[in-house]
Amino acid sequence: MAAIYQDPTSGRPGLGLARDQAAGHRGEHGGQHEHQDLVTRAVDAGDFGGDLGPTGDAIDEAEVDASAAPGGGSRPTAIDLGDDGFGRWRRLDPDDRSAVGQFNTFDRSISAIDASPGVHFIHVALPHYPWTLTPWGTSLTRFPQGLGDDRDAPGFDRVVEMGYQMHSLQVGAVDVAVGRLIDRLEQTGAWDDALIVVTSDHGTSTLPPDFGRAPTENNRDEVFRIPLFIKAPGQQAGNVRDDVAQTIDILPSVIDLLGVRSGWEFDGHSLYDGSVATTDPEVDSHVEAAFDVAARHAKAFHRDDGWVGLFAVGDQGDLVGTPVDDLTVGEPSDLRWSLEDENLFDSLPTRDGRVPYMLLGSVISRDARRPPDLVVAVNGTIAGVVAAHDKSGAGWRLIGMVGPFYRTGANDVAAYQVERTPLGAVLHRVGHDPSADR
Repeated sequence: MAAIYQDPTSGRPGLGLARDQAAGHRGEHGGQHEHQDLVTRAVDAGDFGGDLGPTGDAIDEAEVDASAAPGGGSRPTAIDLGDDGFGRWRRLDPDDRSAVGQFNTFDRSISAIDASPGVHFIHVALPHYPWTLTPWGTSLTRFPQGLGDDRDAPGFDRVVEMGYQMHSLQVGAVDVAVGRLIDRLEQTGAWDDALIVVTSDHGTSTLPPDFGRAPTENNRDEVFRIPLFIKAPGQQAGNVRDDVAQTIDILPSVIDLLGVRSGWEFDGHSLYDGSVATTDPEVDSHVEAAFDVAARHAKAFHRDDGWVGLFAVGDQGDLVGTPVDDLTVGEPSDLRWSLEDENLFDSLPTRDGRVPYMLLGSVISRDARRPPDLVVAVNGTIAGVVAAHDKSGAGWRLIGMVGPFYRTGANDVAAYQVERTPLGAVLHRVGHDPSADR
């Protein structure tokens, strides 16, 4: 992400560069401090707020040579990138490489921005895998390992849905970060004159059969299509353009918008001077393929009612967001369940700002058949759906996610088996599996 400022007196960009925090800056108090930045207060029941922690220390500034060739030409560099280009990243402390650490890196970086002319470049690995952040100032207590290995598992569809849920939550956290950047620019008086570019280096596929970022014919429209937001100096209103744009077009566009005479030759072209691209994109120039990807996701996530709809999956997803008191509760279910993080429910969030939105556990039935999907109520509201993923010992491994219905302090979490009747849904409470206590 980059925010580039124009010198209002000369029409040329300034020379102040805020160093990329991902290059190796560590917080004064180390990794524990990084996690504590995310601990926030609850603003109301079921929502841990939109504040992802305070801004940290300002970062240093360095001089750049505006006449140098892009990429530095023959100029020496003090940064050892390693043989594969990831040397700086691998030297970071694991806490700094985490999603929490990267968010706090971004937060500290924007604190260095003021209204004086300059160039600020921020590069963070967000919303990069692993997806553990949420838009509510918290992170997941667990990240699933090995769930996606067996595509023949009965609960594989739920694994796919969970990947999209986790990715969406972390994108939501990034949205909060960008909002903080905008707030900072407005507070310092730099917003009106600022040239801002927000983009990414690649996408990722959360649809079968080819997950991840390795491009294939099946996933190229998820991997190669990326966001690109450009706010020009003085721009007052936004607009959406569907013409072709590539990352190689960003620098020519910046140079053009700032009125800089560089003499540089570019692989791309300015998106603002009416020129035509000379490099073909990796994907079709039309947007229909992107709409097709969205339509595939919509089959599983068909509710459009904010974050709650993200957790309304499966045949019982229509109940998510409904208070239990508004439904009929029948006799207890024969099923028994247990959760790996149930000891955390008495005091949330944890000291390091984590909340169990992801539920992992087990469910046992009287026969060997796979149990049906269960709905999970958090503090009296149906918050999500969990499914039996695969056979595990005497029962089935249970997986799923719940939405933002937790409260600060103690929480009540209950599972229900759903019976559909002509008069509506009937809930049957699932009891605790005593064998899990042994």
